[in-house]
Amino acid sequence: MAAGLPAVRHYHRSAALPGAEGGIAHCLSAAEQAERVAAFHEAATYLHMALELLPGGDARRARLLARFGLGLAWGGEAAQAVQIATEAGGLLAATEGDAAAADYLAAAT
Repeated sequence: MAAGLPAVRHYHRSAALPGAEGGIAHCLSAAEQAERVAAFHEAATYLHMALELLPGGDARRARLLARFGLGLAWGGEAAQAVQIATEAGGLLAATEGDAAAADYLAAAT
C-alpha cells in the first residue's frame, strides 16, 4: 500500500490541474490493496479521492460511488454510508436501471 501512496496524494493535491484524472487508477489500486487487508476506512478514503478526480459526467461515477458507500459501511461510518448509498442507488437506477440499484442497495444493507 505504501508504494502507491505518494502518487495517490500527488494526483489528489493536483485535482484542479489538467490530467489529474490519471490518478484515478492509483487511487483504485490503493483502495484494492486496503480492502485486501480489511483496512476499509483507508479504502474509503482512496475511493473518495478517486471520486474527486473523476471528470464531470464520467460513466464510472455510479459504480465508484456505490463502492465508496460500501467502504464507508464496512469501515464503520454508518451515517455517511447511508447518505452515500442512497445517492449511489439513485445514480445506479438512472444509469443502469432499477434492478442494478436494487441489487446494490440489497448488498449495502
